[in-house]
Amino acid sequence: MLYDDQPIVDYFRRIDQHRIMGAMTIGGDERIYFFELKRVDEACAW
Repeated sequence: MLYDDQPIVDYFRRIDQHRIMGAMTIGGDERIYFFELKRVDEACAW
């Protein structure tokens, strides 16, 4: 995913049916930021 007017690029890989792993790079920054996204059941009460 690319962001308009931002030097950020996200990469995604599916782990399983409910999780996606992401890696984010930012232009001018050598670090890579990793994150996990989880699907949330809509019936879940916060």
